[in-house]
Amino acid sequence: MTPPFAESQFIWIEGLKASSNQFVSFERELEASCDGVSCQLLLFADSRYRLWVNDQFLGYGPGRFVTSHPEYDTYELRSHLSEGRNIIRVEVNFYGSSSYQSMPDGMPGFIADGGIGNGGREFATPGDWTARVHSAWRSDVPHFSFAQNAIEWCDTRILERENCEKLGQRPVRVLSGSERPWGNLQTRSVRYSKYASIEPRRMVLAAPHLESSSWYGFQSVCDNVSIRHLPDKRYRRIFSTWLHSEHERTVSVECFWSHLYLNGHAQEIVCETPYGNHGIAKLHVKAGWNLLLGQVDLLSDYWSYQIRVIEADAVSLHAIPDLDCENVFSLAPAKQGAEVSSEMLSATADCCTVFDQWEQSSGSVELLTPARQVAWDRIDFSKAFEPRNYDGFCPKIVSKEATWCFEFEREFYGHPRLQVSAPAGSVLDVSYGDWNRKDGRVDLYGSNPLVDATDRFILKGGSQCIHVLNPRGGIFLQVTLRAPSGVDAEELSVYSLEILDRSIFPDVQGAFGCGNAVYDFAWNASVATFQASTDEAYSDCPWRERGSYIGDALVTQQLNARLSTDLSVARRTFNNFGRAALPGGQLPCCAPSWLRLPHEDFTYLWILSIRDHWALTGDVSFVHDNWAVIKGIWRSQWDTHSSGLWNANGRRLFIDWGCLKSEREGEANAVINILRIAALQATGELARISGFHETATHFEGEAGDVRTAVEQVLWDEEESRFLARLGEGKSIALHANILALRYKVGDPHLIFRYLEPHLRENLNRGLRMEKFSGYIELYYLYFLLPALAELGRCNLAEELIEQHYGYLATQECLTLSECFGSVRRSGSLCHVWSSAGALYLHENVLGVRQAVAGNPDKWILEPRVTERFSRVSGVLPHRLGDIKIQWERDVSGQIEIEYDAPVGVEIVDAVQSAVQ
Repeated sequence: MTPPFAESQFIWIEGLKASSNQFVSFERELEASCDGVSCQLLLFADSRYRLWVNDQFLGYGPGRFVTSHPEYDTYELRSHLSEGRNIIRVEVNFYGSSSYQSMPDGMPGFIADGGIGNGGREFATPGDWTARVHSAWRSDVPHFSFAQNAIEWCDTRILERENCEKLGQRPVRVLSGSERPWGNLQTRSVRYSKYASIEPRRMVLAAPHLESSSWYGFQSVCDNVSIRHLPDKRYRRIFSTWLHSEHERTVSVECFWSHLYLNGHAQEIVCETPYGNHGIAKLHVKAGWNLLLGQVDLLSDYWSYQIRVIEADAVSLHAIPDLDCENVFSLAPAKQGAEVSSEMLSATADCCTVFDQWEQSSGSVELLTPARQVAWDRIDFSKAFEPRNYDGFCPKIVSKEATWCFEFEREFYGHPRLQVSAPAGSVLDVSYGDWNRKDGRVDLYGSNPLVDATDRFILKGGSQCIHVLNPRGGIFLQVTLRAPSGVDAEELSVYSLEILDRSIFPDVQGAFGCGNAVYDFAWNASVATFQASTDEAYSDCPWRERGSYIGDALVTQQLNARLSTDLSVARRTFNNFGRAALPGGQLPCCAPSWLRLPHEDFTYLWILSIRDHWALTGDVSFVHDNWAVIKGIWRSQWDTHSSGLWNANGRRLFIDWGCLKSEREGEANAVINILRIAALQATGELARISGFHETATHFEGEAGDVRTAVEQVLWDEEESRFLARLGEGKSIALHANILALRYKVGDPHLIFRYLEPHLRENLNRGLRMEKFSGYIELYYLYFLLPALAELGRCNLAEELIEQHYGYLATQECLTLSECFGSVRRSGSLCHVWSSAGALYLHENVLGVRQAVAGNPDKWILEPRVTERFSRVSGVLPHRLGDIKIQWERDVSGQIEIEYDAPVGVEIVDAVQSAVQ
């Protein structure tokens, strides 16, 4: 049988050069009667595609990939085809710009294969595929966040015309060798999303907007420079506008972050307002012309500036001191280090030639970043509807503008689909967030000033279904409708709203329950976090980034193994990291990604993750597949202390959000060297099970040498603990000592004695202090809790779970926050790396732990608990059948255990395991 794609070639549109955020469609007509006959379509595109058959959505893909190892998707079309003519349309979006979802060596390309019946080739490219370039989607738009690709900004009136039969079709061409950067296509290695419908739990707001004075603004677009990567971030733009007033007066001006100068004098801007990135200045204007200068820091490649005079009837704005001038601003070119000069400050209405060469702008806000406008909308709460449970019905609102906001049961992740109605040319803005404001709206910019979390659609008029292209995450989703300018108040409607779920684990097999609200919360919130953060790869969070990071994946794999027997996402995620290896041997902290930089501690956590995967599954082939990458890591160069320990100056260690910055660097850095010991031991173990015994002996010996050096060079006799680095200045060094406890470096009893008082105060410190202040976040409980269990300090482990997860429960978190600051609205609320509590509960409270690394069929059953627990039940998924466990404490305090294990699974207690 001919292998897939043997007769297909990569294609693109003739004459279309690669550029950022391109949208094209490839279409294929099919005359078919497929009753009872298979009709398969095989697809791949760079960067993403959306598949429609007869205007019905079928799927979104491909799964994020490293360019050298792409995977294609397979769709069975039979049940979606009609008798006679069928239209298959594949919308392709080539990112072509920085994101944490794609690789910088990607190129625009599309390939298809498959057909009717066994071996059909009707869909092979180029074949009869036609193509069109879309202008309906704007390409020059901001990214959703510093980590994600561009927002979606689509004029559906244009899209309807472009999708009309034969309109605008363009010839395709076969791509040449230099235009095909992809490796051999492989079939998708993980299951597919089912796109189940998720509806909101509540409608928390429905209200018209207040009519307000006009906003003015301008957009700064830096095409040829990526601001986020500049060593000096002070990329700026200067603007001027002339304010004319009939009388001397004080007016209030709302504005974006900036430095303002009125008639040569600096003005105070108060930014403590409920609106994101927003400030208010009181300007005392004289009668006649007043020069307002602004200096704006540009913090991303697309940066909007907005301003309005609240007393708009009192003051008018003009680009030049001429009442007939309809433009509002004069804009200097954006450049690094730009500053308001004394010449600008001294300009007068009679002499303002300094601005002659500047660009004039009308000040229209129609093309500004949508989230900026939505964040500053004014709601008429006197006409707001009462919040209520969502039942599929939303109140209609007669107004020129209106907002509806919805809350979901827990963090969603998927494609929003809405049915709305508004006049032709109306603007629909869809916004997303983990929090809402006190007034019920999504808290745009509340936790991060660089997340423009709003997609925009221009409506064709009447009732219309809007299907958002990119998967989105959050707890709140907001819909804003604006009738076109010049139109009186109209009936605006949201008929329905749903999320097409992108998770590939909507249901899980693993379970835990003990009847205690806090511990059960720690488990259930971890499950919900995992489900919302896992599609074809592990993501750090559904809302802000959706990036695959090694540190997050380390923890997620372990939770995955307690929830499902399917670890294909783990294999795919860790393979992506290895396939994206940097030339020097280190791994990028995030992959696939344009961020081609390591966190060096993450690189060694990746080795531990490969070892963990083998330990959980016994899959030696996975080790073999990644062995070359492991060897490359150990060839990476380090500046070395005379003791043989690695120095971390000039490195990018992440460690943890709570870690002191001084502990991320320095001579003979403890964290990187203790992780080095753990990774050397893991490498030796992997070499030995692979049959490389001499290599194993070498790595084991090096691990011993580094251990000796750490214990000799970094041990502080006075305080009986490890230093964070040489010359540390007596920092707390929590992270270094936790890792030492976890990986058995030094005397565990002395280390525990040092750590214990700090750990008992950790939550208070974390809530009271800012990041990088010397405490551990929930992430580092992953290393701490199992170390406490092995040391027999279960009481403290349980207390820490009660404290840390109990706090999240009191804050009514639905999922696990990234860090303590997330609960204070800084960060995001859905990170699996915080799920160490669930792992501890399953392994030590339920009491089921793997007996032998690499043997998934032998398990220890031994609860390690205090008297806090009297009755526990749970399930461990296993490929041979679920292992079901329950135990309870009898009147004498003894634990009586019952379990049901499938044939082929051996259950032993800890004593038996030790003897064997």
